[in-house]
Amino acid sequence: MNAVPPTGVGGIKPSDDGKQREGRVAFGALGIGGLKMKIHRASVARLFEQNDLVLDVEEVYAIGKAL
Repeated sequence: MNAVPPTGVGGIKPSDDGKQREGRVAFGALGIGGLKMKIHRASVARLFEQNDLVLDVEEVYAIGKAL
């Protein structure tokens, strides 16, 4: 995704944050960035709870779904 012209993919605006477009949920570059940071913060917080914790893609995905 791109937040500067040419923006995004086929009609998706950079600021779309779960907006319905043509029957689909759209996330633009800025919408994704906010979600990414929420997942990042929650994942890092989990790492501070246990010093030998390793988060794989499934665990990070589960953290994201829980948000």
